[in-house]
Amino acid sequence: MRELMLADVKGILGTTRNALYMRGPISDPVVVPFPDPARLVIYEDGNGYFVIGYTAAGEFCGDTWYASIEDCIRHCKNAYDVNTDDWRKSKE
Repeated sequence: MRELMLADVKGILGTTRNALYMRGPISDPVVVPFPDPARLVIYEDGNGYFVIGYTAAGEFCGDTWYASIEDCIRHCKNAYDVNTDDWRKSKE
């Protein structure tokens, strides 16, 4: 995947929550939500685009896939209050 753009999250809007994940032994899993993202990165994978969230400490905290970069940007505006001009081009 190729990193294209990144932006800092300005807020969590509405009822946006990242998916749940499981931890602990498979016999007694604990389901917990991913933490809220502090930074979003848009990656291109050849078939579409991923928005991947990272915590302030740089840890992965969720991802979503979109067919177009416009859909990524629209989702981030609606979910995280990230405007089009908040995105920065990646240095990669």
